[in-house]
Amino acid sequence: MFEKEPAIIARFEMCPNCRDISVLVPVQTVKQMVESFNTECESCDIGHYFCLNEDCVVVYFSSEYEYKTSDVKVPIYQKDQGEEVPVCYCHNLTRRKIQSMIASGVDPVVHLDELMKEDGCSCVINNPQGSCCRNNVILYSQSIKGQE
Repeated sequence: MFEKEPAIIARFEMCPNCRDISVLVPVQTVKQMVESFNTECESCDIGHYFCLNEDCVVVYFSSEYEYKTSDVKVPIYQKDQGEEVPVCYCHNLTRRKIQSMIASGVDPVVHLDELMKEDGCSCVINNPQGSCCRNNVILYSQSIKGQE
């Protein structure tokens, strides 16, 4: 008898809805973020992807399931342009807070770095994209500074 080969999981995949690039996320993230995560699927513990396309309603997908923005417990930074949406989920740095920081001369990235030293972070369970929010804060801050 042949042993079952372990699944090979790609770091990137195309979203089945928009056909845009999507990144592999820890299943722990998906379980934390999705209201009614289906634990009976065969790929529950592997192969979930986060769709980066801001116009796509799909947030996560696997070979068996798709979870849309309406299935997720929090607003998604990449898909919701609201000012109260967190850019950093661990420290609740919203777009509005980052705009205020910049307007008052505070560097949001330096501020975040200090918060991370004090409190750390739990991006895998707090950030819907399943990775550190720091790059989102950097990019958003740069976009605001570029508008000045």
